[in-house]
Amino acid sequence: MSNLQLLEFVQADNASTLEEGVIKDVLIHGDTSRNKRRYEPQAMADVARMAEGIAVYVNHPTSVDRDRKGRAAEDRFGVLRNVHLVESAGKRQVRGDLHHLQSHRLSEGVSEDLRRGLNLFGLSLLADGSGRNEKGTTIVESVQSLKEIDVVTNAATATSLREQAEMAVAEAPPETDPKAAEAEMHDRKSTRLNSSH
Repeated sequence: MSNLQLLEFVQADNASTLEEGVIKDVLIHGDTSRNKRRYEPQAMADVARMAEGIAVYVNHPTSVDRDRKGRAAEDRFGVLRNVHLVESAGKRQVRGDLHHLQSHRLSEGVSEDLRRGLNLFGLSLLADGSGRNEKGTTIVESVQSLKEIDVVTNAATATSLREQAEMAVAEAPPETDPKAAEAEMHDRKSTRLNSSH
């Protein structure tokens, strides 16, 4: 079993509905990805348990956020509630309600995106887990920590609030310092986000 650093891009699918200040039944996490990754039931249960009540921020943290060991108050977008695990047609999903600040600078844009189906925004999760490689597929067996969930935009990965979940999992080599790998992953992601504007 190896330690994994998980960076996952997940989106609400068409089942999500928009109410005043709440995106109901948002897809938080799916059990498979197009990148040959599969999450076992324990890993899905871990995400569901840890996602309840977690803060949702705008964009990934910057190097300044990492240096001060926290996020700026103005980056806080909302919180996940009513998080639960759903099984349908042999697929497992972690779903919940995204309660967001209607006064937040991004609130109207995210709401419009959902109403019009523009596919501009998505959710990104950063977690630590463990798993194994099985015939070219990464099997995530458990998730030890769910570090954060962010609302992001990134045309290069075609993430949106209406698409099915798509996950990218990065495995840090054993000799790599996990904090350094995380910082590098965030820096690469921030660069892509900033260059798309």
